[in-house]
Amino acid sequence: MIGVMILRLFGLGRPAGPPRWTGPPDATPIHAWLDAAGFPWRASRAELARRYGVAPDPAYGGDYVKVPTEPPLLPGLFRPLAAHWRDEISTRLPAIEFHGALNVGGDARANLKAAAAQLAPMFGRERIAPINNTIEAEWRFGPASVRLTAWPRDLQGPYEAAIDAETRDPRLEGACHLRVNTGFSPPLSAQEREWVNTFVPLFEDAPRFTPQQIRDSAASELLLEFARPLPPSADVLNGRLGRSADGAGLVLCVGYLFVAPMADVVRLELERVRPGRGGGWEALSLAIRSGDQIKALHVASGMYQSALEADARDLARRLDRPFALIDGGDDT
Repeated sequence: MIGVMILRLFGLGRPAGPPRWTGPPDATPIHAWLDAAGFPWRASRAELARRYGVAPDPAYGGDYVKVPTEPPLLPGLFRPLAAHWRDEISTRLPAIEFHGALNVGGDARANLKAAAAQLAPMFGRERIAPINNTIEAEWRFGPASVRLTAWPRDLQGPYEAAIDAETRDPRLEGACHLRVNTGFSPPLSAQEREWVNTFVPLFEDAPRFTPQQIRDSAASELLLEFARPLPPSADVLNGRLGRSADGAGLVLCVGYLFVAPMADVVRLELERVRPGRGGGWEALSLAIRSGDQIKALHVASGMYQSALEADARDLARRLDRPFALIDGGDDT
């Protein structure tokens, strides 16, 4: 009991947040918060760029689309939520991850506690926990999440290096960083649902995540055009790759559910990394066309010179696609 009291005195060890979200993944308290502020999280990246422009970030570099709201989403939010702009990310779909920073005039712990206190009435009380050299609080509702992160000076060790971004914008020193992930992924179209329902297995590997863990995870923005929410009826697809009965669609459920027209599948690639300081490894992926780009969907991995090459060559034959063995160099 004394230990719990001490933890709570320092803002730690508070009751856990709300139970696992079972409602619609796009109608969580996080989305209600964004909607109430008029934040356009449903808009495509192309639309956000048209409204707000794309510009280099003066503190961190790199191109971003900043999406200000009036009033700010949180008191002291001097860096409004912004989406990272990369050519590899499809502009046809919404941005799903946004970053901002706030500073109410205190140190790192005070800034994070102030932000957490503002969010608690909407999302529930959440534990503030030390994570390596940071403190964090995170609220998760299915695939959507809000995370607060701060870097207290006393956790940085005796060799703390100067941060260039803080020199360019002194408000970043001691700031609380806010990350919002809307958890959005496009719903299955009628055609894609038929592909999933008529799934013909071609390859299977041991699943790394349970179906519920997949449903509670956000997709990668780099692969969002292929990512779809995993329906409960499709749990049996976990860890498997296959095609639709008519051969028109590819279906992959490794870490997430991905679908794509078979016509866009370019080849299978097995990257082989030779033993060096490490023992070496192999990774199998599908190269898939997305507009004028070729993107990779991870299928499986194994140790160096495992049986994966034979499986990959057989899979390429069954998919009627070329196979490429890629030299990944040495495992350093």
